[in-house]
Amino acid sequence: TTANISGNELTTAVNLAGTIHEIALGLPSTDPQKSVIGPYRDVWDLNGVSFSPPIDGGRLPISDYADWTQQVRVQTVDNKSVGATVGNDRSAPMARLTVTIYHHGHYVYAQSWLMAAEDPL
Repeated sequence: TTANISGNELTTAVNLAGTIHEIALGLPSTDPQKSVIGPYRDVWDLNGVSFSPPIDGGRLPISDYADWTQQVRVQTVDNKSVGATVGNDRSAPMARLTVTIYHHGHYVYAQSWLMAAEDPL
């Protein structure tokens, strides 16, 4: 029973992190000066944002999950060493987004990915 509960909690956390990933993929890496998704113009606008209750792919609160939190962090990545962060430079060509999921205030899961700026051609 404990394993099933833990497995269900982890599955929920993975899905909640994936929702933020989908939302971030719809945002540009630099500010287009107009809102793209809700109040968010670019991925940097997600930095430091927490959603509790968490939001779904349509960016609507999931009221049945009021005891869950999605927390987002955006960091500039050194383009010569993607494992290293270099502060928060919105003009840098690469950023790491990390979503951390909490349930009842306790850490459950974190997911990170890199986002590269569009090629200006």
